[in-house]
Amino acid sequence: MRRLYISVLALVALAFLAATGLLLAPMLSGPAQMTVTDPAAPPGTLTETERPDLRPALPASLDYAPDVTGATRHPVLDGIMPRTWWGYAPEGLDTPAPVIVLFHGAGRDGLSMIDMWQPVADENGLILVAINDANGAPGEIPDGAFLHSVLNAAAEIYPVDRTRMFLFGHSAGAITAQLAANRVIGPWRGVAAHAGYVNPTLLHPIRDAPPIRLYLGTSDQIFDVTSARIAADYLSRAGHDYQLVLIPGHTHWFYEGGPDFAADAWDWFASL
Repeated sequence: MRRLYISVLALVALAFLAATGLLLAPMLSGPAQMTVTDPAAPPGTLTETERPDLRPALPASLDYAPDVTGATRHPVLDGIMPRTWWGYAPEGLDTPAPVIVLFHGAGRDGLSMIDMWQPVADENGLILVAINDANGAPGEIPDGAFLHSVLNAAAEIYPVDRTRMFLFGHSAGAITAQLAANRVIGPWRGVAAHAGYVNPTLLHPIRDAPPIRLYLGTSDQIFDVTSARIAADYLSRAGHDYQLVLIPGHTHWFYEGGPDFAADAWDWFASL
């Protein structure tokens, strides 16, 4: 059964890389709201730890569909292109609250990320904003102007605390979140990601870089540990305090242990 599970995940990995070309394809974005390179920016720190306690059980099935109540989908324009985002806030939330901006993996949409974070949001009074990618395969450098337009729209609906904004992404969304941390101006207090690292050629040194934490399974079929260490080194040299958290034996699959990763990420965010 385990061999079948790993084989299926390997096929998923190949399909992912073939469909997205995320690590090698050029990624472009508009100049608005983008960070400015600063060669004199001081480097950040780099740490690596192991967290076997975060390893989820192997799923009984790779069939997954979000099971969410209370989230709403909102239209938004990206230039002239219609797009959507999902929003969620616990019932009765009426005071300024932290915001978690969520970036989904390839082939999913923002509702899958709301599903993983909803228990943590309910327990801690968090607002969730999950942007649906235009083609279902995120990973490009985010357009800063578009990202801020979504957050401005969210602030008209929810009691957003603009001083407590955090980014989180899975897989291709993990790439997006980390690129946003380095390339998009924003009040990002911290960035956490699961199972995805950036192409170092897309990074540049910046001042006041937000800290980043990456959760990565040592048995991830798409993103390997050696390359993750290289990307982590580049991000720390670009100014980010970077934590590489390795989960022994964990694979790329997110939807079995997603709520646990969300809870751990929030504990870290809250400590910043």
